[in-house]
Amino acid sequence: VGSSYIDPVFGTSITRLSSTYPSGGSGLIYGRNGFWNANSTLYIHEFPDVKKMIDPRSGKVIFSNVPGMVADATFSPVDPDRYYYFEYDSTSIKQLTVSTGQIAVVKDFGTKLGSLGGTGNNIDNSGRYLVVNVGGTLRIFDLITATLYSGGTPADFGDGYVSIAPDGNGIAIIKNTMKRWHSINHSSRTLSSQSTT
Repeated sequence: VGSSYIDPVFGTSITRLSSTYPSGGSGLIYGRNGFWNANSTLYIHEFPDVKKMIDPRSGKVIFSNVPGMVADATFSPVDPDRYYYFEYDSTSIKQLTVSTGQIAVVKDFGTKLGSLGGTGNNIDNSGRYLVVNVGGTLRIFDLITATLYSGGTPADFGDGYVSIAPDGNGIAIIKNTMKRWHSINHSSRTLSSQSTT
């Protein structure tokens, strides 16, 4: 950890951030923006025993034992200290304030939350809108007003995944070669059950 070399092709400095070798690398690195915090000072890295938040500039562990279903969790894209998550068989989305370690319930939906497939981003780039799987139905939750939008669509993506558009105007459901788009109307606070395939 901490050793570096100059990349022979691009000429940039590459620094080793973890000591997980010879075990496999992190499966988290390929998929989602949500594993990085808003100012790129924290990254969630999958170690063999646990997931940790590290400072990508040094590899220093900032927060050990990251809580929740990390594959479907996300940092806020606007607040570098805020991390949203839920646990399997939980009914609540929680917020971790990294600097203090404080955990708060953002919303208890009263129904078990399900996976979104662990691949797409589940928060828009304003940090306001989350797509959530509430009891097998995909819904939109407004973090600012604590409003669960009406409407929804079945979470029938199988081995696929769900992702919200960066501008928050819809969700994409990816299932094998089929892709469906459901628009979000923020004026009426609804997620359309009708889709474009």
